[in-house]
Amino acid sequence: MGVIAALEGSTIEAAPGAQASCEVLVRNTGMVVDRVLLDVLGDANEWATVEPDQLNLLPGTGGSARITFRPPRASFPPAGPVPFALRVMSQEDPEGSVIEEGMVAVGSFTDISAELVPKTSHARRQGHHKLIVQNRGNAPAEVRLSAADPDDALEFRFKPEFITADPGTATFVKLRVAPRKRFLKGQSKSLPFQAFILPGEAEPVTAEGALLQRQIMPEWLLPALALAIVAGAALVALWFLVFKPEVHAAATQAVQQQTRSLASSAAKASQAASQANQAAANADAAAAGGGSGAGHKGASPSPPAGSSSAPAPVPVSTLIPSDVPPGKTGTYTYKLKKPQTLTVSDVVLENPAGDTGTMKIQAGKTPLFEFGLADFRNLDYHFVQPLTFTAANPLEIVVVCTNTGTTKCTPALSFSGLLHK
Repeated sequence: MGVIAALEGSTIEAAPGAQASCEVLVRNTGMVVDRVLLDVLGDANEWATVEPDQLNLLPGTGGSARITFRPPRASFPPAGPVPFALRVMSQEDPEGSVIEEGMVAVGSFTDISAELVPKTSHARRQGHHKLIVQNRGNAPAEVRLSAADPDDALEFRFKPEFITADPGTATFVKLRVAPRKRFLKGQSKSLPFQAFILPGEAEPVTAEGALLQRQIMPEWLLPALALAIVAGAALVALWFLVFKPEVHAAATQAVQQQTRSLASSAAKASQAASQANQAAANADAAAAGGGSGAGHKGASPSPPAGSSSAPAPVPVSTLIPSDVPPGKTGTYTYKLKKPQTLTVSDVVLENPAGDTGTMKIQAGKTPLFEFGLADFRNLDYHFVQPLTFTAANPLEIVVVCTNTGTTKCTPALSFSGLLHK
């Protein structure tokens, strides 16, 4: 008793997004009527079907079924051979069941996309961007990066310039954009450019961006100079109108007082001389006179007390990535040490893979914001009142991944701020 089975071919070629099929022959070798069940095992079972999936066979007779493979046009399954097994189960004689093995050769395809974050940078000398290269294909892609602008007014630098984009991943590449000519003062200039992603034999991909070039002279310098000139003019006017007359009056008063003192001393000296002459004439002897002196003491000013200043805050700009399996929750923290304080003024939320789920931004365990991953690919926030984080309540992101299948969620948070020690 039992069954036997044979596949039409051991290897079936299937293109992603299309279908391919093969026939299987089943024979009842038993002595009774048997109901035979057929199903596919292995990695291909999610995109393989058997029709019909059961056969009712008389003793010594056979039947056929068709296995159809429909690999999805996605990064999984990867390009290449995917083994499978066809299980043929006898209901009358389970021990007489058989398994036939085969192989599906999944074809490869390329699907590259790219996005610049931010699309427009603001700089006097050099703008900074991130180029997100996403490979939605099912095979690795060797990619070369370049950029150009219509007026040849910019210089570009990728780090790195060549990448290998694995299937189902997003790669972040730093891009620095610098103007060839700078200007001291004037209106800001918008300089558009294009970044080119060249994935070998596939069609090139383009990402649009721009650099808003600012004047080299800081915007606050001229108002500060004007304020300094006004303050200087006010001090000069105050000197001539208030302080100089008072100083002149004080000097005049001092000279007059000194003159009166000298005149009084001269009169006293003259009177003393007259008295001395009279005494000499009367006594026929010389009389002697005396004088006196005075001294002064000075006091040295005490030295001014010194002062110390707190260390200046340190600029911080970094990326907090995530890697969360479907159905799981991941928490990622930017750690601080006591007594450090982090103030954040700019936040960019990135979801290049189009994952589904939620992302929370927290200060420790206190939620600040919550976003649905399906609602954005890139969000840019700027805060007038910066967000503040400490060692006890650090900056955290909490990602809840609800992707289907086995694709992980890879959203990220990029922020800029100041680290106070």
